[in-house]
Amino acid sequence: MRTRLLPLAGLLLLAAPVLTRAADDRPAIVVAFKSLDGLTADAKYIAELAGKDNEAAQFEALVKRFLGKNLSAVDSKKPIGLYVRINADDPQLSEAVVLVPVADEDGLIGLLKNFPSLTVDNKDADGVYKVMAENVPVPIYFRFANKYAYVTAANKDAIAKNRLLAPTAVLPPQGTSLLMLAIHGDAIPAKYKDMAVTAVTQQLAQAKQQDQPGETPTIKAFRLAAIDQAGELIQSVIEDGSDLTVSVDVDQAAGELSASAVFSGKPGSKLAGGIADLATKKSLGASLIGSDSAVNMVINLAVPQKVRESASDLLVDGLKQALANAPGGRDLADTFIKAATPTIKAGVLDAGLDLRGPTADGHYTLVMGMKVEQGAEVEKLLRDIVKAAPADQKNLKLDVAKVGSVSIHQIIPDANQSMDENTKKLFGENPNIYFAVRDDAILLAGGPGALDALKSVASAKPTPGPTIQVEVSMSRAAKVAAGENPAAPDIAKKVFKDGKKDKVRLSIQGGKALTLKFSMDAPVITFSAQLQEAQGAK
Repeated sequence: MRTRLLPLAGLLLLAAPVLTRAADDRPAIVVAFKSLDGLTADAKYIAELAGKDNEAAQFEALVKRFLGKNLSAVDSKKPIGLYVRINADDPQLSEAVVLVPVADEDGLIGLLKNFPSLTVDNKDADGVYKVMAENVPVPIYFRFANKYAYVTAANKDAIAKNRLLAPTAVLPPQGTSLLMLAIHGDAIPAKYKDMAVTAVTQQLAQAKQQDQPGETPTIKAFRLAAIDQAGELIQSVIEDGSDLTVSVDVDQAAGELSASAVFSGKPGSKLAGGIADLATKKSLGASLIGSDSAVNMVINLAVPQKVRESASDLLVDGLKQALANAPGGRDLADTFIKAATPTIKAGVLDAGLDLRGPTADGHYTLVMGMKVEQGAEVEKLLRDIVKAAPADQKNLKLDVAKVGSVSIHQIIPDANQSMDENTKKLFGENPNIYFAVRDDAILLAGGPGALDALKSVASAKPTPGPTIQVEVSMSRAAKVAAGENPAAPDIAKKVFKDGKKDKVRLSIQGGKALTLKFSMDAPVITFSAQLQEAQGAK
């Protein structure tokens, strides 16, 4: 029986010596769980999606019996939470308070007194109860207020009447979050932030002094610049970070399961400005995604200014080494490096990939693109290469089509080089491959309908988009999975009847806050469960 209380006691004891009391009432840390009823309903929902209806019903009945028998004094319709206040004065004055919703105060006291390992004192003149537990060296205190039990360990002052926070001020309103963790940077004393910055600075300084075996001057310059940039970023996050909220959500109404982390900077800070700028950057990759996308990936990152020069020097040196013995001679290699250098020096990785389809024949079209600087120079280099190596022209046709001023070229695979079976299954026996060089981008498409696909993006303008995105349409990508599990397409047709609510997504994007989110539509769980079952039946 005593083991049921150990996790709660351990949580309070761990928080007590480390965290401190704040000068104001705003907690630095808040943890909230959905109500017991909500947790049970979500567990049942997920189990049913996975095809475990009987197990879900049994689980729900078991939980209801357990709650009715053991926790009837707890209000199962309200969220459960924990808040922590931090103070710079004395680490021993920690305030960590657990909020337990109460339906029956006398019933809860009676429940505690039924544990032989607990000693429960009657409430004192201030309305506080004291509990001593075996193997727990400090007392646990609690009081009733606002239809909650406020529970703390060691420090009775944490639940003084004038220190209590209303549940509505701490816990989020009833919503979709199974679990929510919030860290409020402005409630963490500057003293501790300064200590953290000092510790990081010392560690990075030591790292800078440690020379690496075989390190070239170019590599060393990059390493030192990267360390300096990391230190600046960490210091900015510590000093100018505002709120970090992490949550796990089950939204039954929307049919979505997700996990997210949202981080914001102090208004007016350089950090907040940098996060906001991410939302305004236009993305070439985002412009490549078609309406029939099965899988798409987008990345739009800029190398920080402090690292940019050393990083570009490192990449240019790498290119020089790679092309030292390139076919076509040193002059052609130098020309290639000259054409690539502006893109490298710009320090921006803006690229995208979109796998479209499938067609009626079950094949896909791949569209790819990457931002470049001075694309006209790259186009000129291409033509110079063709002139320098006329024997290779049989594998390349220039100017097979045009969109505005953009020329489209065709790559013809060597007939003597057979493709592997997986490639044939995805793109057909003899997939067409086309590419184009705009002044700001290199674009490529392969597979059925590749020329039309390339034409559709050749004039597309970069558009605002996420910093990073990976998205999979499970119904469209099912044929890709058929190599591992032949039943995948048939299962997808059955589960995703309308071809919707079939997405798995990962994204990072800026704006008012930096948001990292992973989500999946609820039917994806059903699809995955049935796919696994079919795999096991083989």
